[in-house]
Amino acid sequence: MEIHYPKIEGPLILDEPAKHVSDDYIVNVAEFLKNVSSMFNRQIIMVTHNSHLLESGDYVYRVTLNNGISMAEKIKGDIK
Repeated sequence: MEIHYPKIEGPLILDEPAKHVSDDYIVNVAEFLKNVSSMFNRQIIMVTHNSHLLESGDYVYRVTLNNGISMAEKIKGDIK
């Protein structure tokens, strides 16, 4: 994505990026994603059920489905 010409703008969107990574290595994945975000100045939007990856986010939302309606609840981070 970073070497594509013309440059692709926007966030990096990941769906369960570490689904098959063991708990022994998940902290490394979280650190890697933070470094990628910082290095390329790119926001990462991630869907995950992994608590270690949740903790690494600056902003965390829990999305639940209630009678066919998605409800988002902020559980970490302040937007200023």
